[in-house]
Amino acid sequence: MSPRKQIPELEKNPNWQLTAKYKNGNETAVMRGVPNGPFAGKFYLYDEGAPLSPAPQTSYSTNEIHEKFASGDLSLVRGKLP
Repeated sequence: MSPRKQIPELEKNPNWQLTAKYKNGNETAVMRGVPNGPFAGKFYLYDEGAPLSPAPQTSYSTNEIHEKFASGDLSLVRGKLP
């Protein structure tokens, strides 16, 4: 899948929370962890152009996601903050 199509495909996933943009202009999809999965109750980021497999290894709490927006590291494109 090309990087330009990756984010729109992730936005169709029921675990998609929002799409954000880094300061450099690249987009990332913020995904909710699946119940009973390794990221249950947390969030993870799929960066534009990154492979979909393997899954990201870093999870973030709701507060950590909010901090990324408050610091200006990310800006909201679509969706809403948890």
